[in-house]
Order: sequence, then structure tokens, then C-alpha cells
Amino acid sequence: MLFQSWVTAGGEIAKSWALIELGNLREALEEAQRATARHQALGAPKFEWRARLAATEALVELGRTAEAEAELPPPSPAADLQDIVYDTPARVRVALALERFDEALGLGRRVAAHHAVLIFPKAVALAVEALLAGGGRDEAEALLKRAKQASTELGEAALAVAEGRILLASGKASEARPPLERALRDLEGSELRLWTWQARTLAAEAAAHAGDDDAARSLLASCIRDAHLAGAARIRDEAQATALRLGVDLPPFIEEPETEAFEPAALPAGERLVTSMFADVRGYTPLASTSSPEDLADRIITLHRWAAAEVGRRSGIVDKFAGDAVMATFNLAGSRVDHAVLALEAALALRDKAALMDLPVGIGIAVGPAVVSRTVDEANVSVLGAATNLAARLQQAAAGGEILLSDEAFRRVATWLTERGLTVDAQELELKGFDGAQPAYRLPASVPAPA
Repeated sequence: MLFQSWVTAGGEIAKSWALIELGNLREALEEAQRATARHQALGAPKFEWRARLAATEALVELGRTAEAEAELPPPSPAADLQDIVYDTPARVRVALALERFDEALGLGRRVAAHHAVLIFPKAVALAVEALLAGGGRDEAEALLKRAKQASTELGEAALAVAEGRILLASGKASEARPPLERALRDLEGSELRLWTWQARTLAAEAAAHAGDDDAARSLLASCIRDAHLAGAARIRDEAQATALRLGVDLPPFIEEPETEAFEPAALPAGERLVTSMFADVRGYTPLASTSSPEDLADRIITLHRWAAAEVGRRSGIVDKFAGDAVMATFNLAGSRVDHAVLALEAALALRDKAALMDLPVGIGIAVGPAVVSRTVDEANVSVLGAATNLAARLQQAAAGGEILLSDEAFRRVATWLTERGLTVDAQELELKGFDGAQPAYRLPASVPAPA
């Protein structure tokens, strides 16, 4: 049984690294965190170390650098090839994100010192990036030359990316363009999205230096859009910074949903533990009196689209749009344990996006059992339970920009909030339809918002 548990968690680590390469970063983080917890319980420090490296790499790609640094385990006391291959991606990414270029240089040199590592193109490409960041261009060129001579047919695109990066750092943009475009052609047909976005950014830089602003603009805009939708904040920000540095004017970046809201294909009727979220625009009547009907209608429609996108990408569904109000449910299928966190993530994203349109929303979130079923015409989902009523009442008690959590919802997200430095105000509220004072936790607005 112990061996089987090790194998299971080892599979979670491998899956996490695969998901990172595919650009599925949130799922990769979940797999790595599960593996970390499992190996801690099993007393398997080596596997726990690898799981934490995978979690670190996912966190840094998600743009959560402080969390990544905290998660990064100490270096392995061994200096064997396997540990260097495991260790390099996470450690290099954290060093670069924190602009610790001397540390990055040392990591790059550690890779270059092992001839056997040359058959691992990802490690070579990251070492090249680290060496260049630390001012070791000659060392990067020498490493790449050795890697090209190694007997492997794998990873040619990764080495082409590394070659293009060196040529750009050497001021040879015209020479950098062919290998980067070759890498991009190979990568665009693959599912390796992180490498694809990285190649787009570098190819855009080469194109801009060659005076091909249209190509640079197209490559950067597509990279920013796709990386953002996948939550790949590091690459998105890197592409935006590249555009700014090169003076490339990009089209306005509008976060439009590209996928339909999640809805289970087969949903048997029954009771589930769900998280309900209600959101409603505050001060709608004054807004209506100071805005044209067309403008306000456009803003509400955009709010609905954003709500559908944020809820849908977190495995929830929007049950109902009612004017300026939104009702959503998470964990309809009963298969998630993190549904309260997913609901809070969606709530924060919706609140902040609504604020950009001067639409202050109050939001209520509650967790509890609910009876889930299809409606008579099978077109919609019906969710009935105390949690939906509680979320609706909490929403009514929330001011613009505030999120009110039920007792059970807060218990499930408390650690998540603490890790992000977010504090709540514990209260007891008299809510219509509920006997006695109800415990509630008020997450304040990020900026002052009208009630």
C-alpha cells in the first residue's frame, strides 16, 4: 500500500510538470500541492522536494513570485544529473523573477558544468537564459554549441529559442529571426504553450528590430491574450514589457471570454455540497440617472460576459442573470473540494473588473448543501438550498466592492486569504429569513467604493 501511494504521488508530480509545459498552470499547481501533502504524510522527503519544485515552477509562471520563493525548497545536497534537471527550472525562474542575476549566473554555470545535461534541451535553454541575464554571453554561446553537438533529436525547438535569445543579446536581430521563426513553426503545432508564447515574444523582438512592426504587433498581442487567458502572468507581463521597451503599439487589451461557462454534460439530480455566489451592482438607480441607457446597457452586458468567463473557467455555472445581478454556483457535479476558493477567486476578479467600469458590486458567498437538478425543459439547472438564500442575503449586506463570506465559506478559504495577506472583519448579522445572528466575514473593497 505504501509503494502504491508513492507511485500515485509520483504520478501527480509528473503530471504537474506536464501540465506546466502545456500551459495549464492552475491545474499543475493543484497536482503539485496534492503530491507535496501526500509525500509529507508518507515521510518521503525526496519526492516531497520534487513536488515542491513543481509547485514553485507553477507559482512563478502564474506571476505569484513571493509565494514561489516561499515554496522553493533548499537545494538538494546531491549534485547528480537528475537533481540538477529537476532543480534548474524552478530555481532559475525564481532568480530571474526577483532579478537576482548573480544567482542566475551561478545556476547557469552549474548546468554548463555537467556534460550529460546537454541531452536535456529545456535545462540547456533555461541555463542559456540564466547565463545571459548574469552577463555570461560567451558562456551561453559555448553551452549552446556543445548542446547542438550532443546526440539527441529531441528539443530542437528549445535549442532554437536559446540560439535566438543569444543572437538578440548580441545585437544580431536579423540573424535571430530565422531560428526563432523555425522554433515557432514547430511549437505552434504542438501543445507546448509556455514554449510557444516564449518563442512568440522573442520572435516579435527580432521582427521589431527588423522593422516589421506588423509582425511584432501580431505576435505580442496574441501572446498577451493567450497567456492571460491561461493565467500565465509571468509570460504575459514579459510580453507587455517587451512591447513597451520596443515601442510597439498594441491594440487595446480587452479580456473577453473565449469559452462557454462550465456545465456538466450529465447532471443527475441529488444533493451536493455547493458554493453559491450572488453579485449585484450597488447604486444602480443613481447610475441610471447619470448614464445614457446605451452606455449603462453596454456596461451591464460586459459585466455579464465577464461573470460568465470568470465563473466558467473555475468550473462553475451562472444560474441566472437578473438585470444588474448575477447568481452562480460552484461544484454542481460534486467532484471538487476547492469550490469555495474558486468562488472567491471569481468574486475578486469580477469585483475588480466591474470597478474598471465604475460598477461597484456587492458580493455574497456561502457554502452548504443544495438540491441540484435540471429544470423541466432540461435547458437550465435548478439549485435549491439554504446556501443560495444565505449568499443572497449576504450580498444584500455587502457595500460596493465588498465580499461577505458565510462561516463555512470563510473556514474553507481562510488559509488562502492568509497566504495572500488579505484580512476580513468578523461580524454577526441579522439577515432576513434566518433565525438569530449569522456569523459573517467581510472582505473590504480594494478601493473605496460607493454603497
